[in-house]
Amino acid sequence: MEFTTADNSRIAYNTYGNPTNPPLVIIHGNSGSQKNFKKHVADYQDRYWVITYDDRGHGASTNTQTKITYVELTADLEELRQHLAIPIWNILGYSDGANVALRFTYQYPMRTRTLVLSAPNLNFLGIILPIRILALFAVWLLTIFRWLPPVRRQLRRLKIMFETPMLSWQDLETIQQPALIIVGQYDFISSSHTATIANHLPNSQLITLPHRSHLVIFTAPHYFTKLTKQFLNKENHIHD
Repeated sequence: MEFTTADNSRIAYNTYGNPTNPPLVIIHGNSGSQKNFKKHVADYQDRYWVITYDDRGHGASTNTQTKITYVELTADLEELRQHLAIPIWNILGYSDGANVALRFTYQYPMRTRTLVLSAPNLNFLGIILPIRILALFAVWLLTIFRWLPPVRRQLRRLKIMFETPMLSWQDLETIQQPALIIVGQYDFISSSHTATIANHLPNSQLITLPHRSHLVIFTAPHYFTKLTKQFLNKENHIHD
């Protein structure tokens, strides 16, 4: 399935489960796609109406702009909500997707019930130095071959890492929704940056998974859904 945005980008999406259940929209990370959450959907769809989609310029979605910013990504999420006529939903975001979730909730507070944030970051400096260096090198390398359409597409995706969701610490303090933040012990988002985000979200809890990295959704998908589902069920008054 797909819908067309105001700027004529096409956003590919899928829904799973019973539409009468509480809606849960899942936002993938940089250079990923909705396919990253295939295993997770199977765990969520018994109790939730699950919506997955490809960010613009990712997967099967197109992008009519010369770059991708959180302005467009947030607008796309709101247009998806309107397209599906969902009054309020739960949001699960991974990495850059967690940043979109935060920006969306700040901008549309009445449309978010709960937040599950896997490794969010508010700025490029929240990423540990070795990964920042690798990202800069990757952008430099891709820029050399940017005349190739697939390379140009990947370059636009990667450059999202250098964008900011345009949220201050004070902005985070206005977000009242229950929020679960999950990071790996060896995540490439610095632990101090993650702790600061958690401290500025008034109704949040932070879980650090031992011996796990930024890729926890891939390396421990069912453990991830078990933890997040406990949180979601509690906040949505669902009893197993």
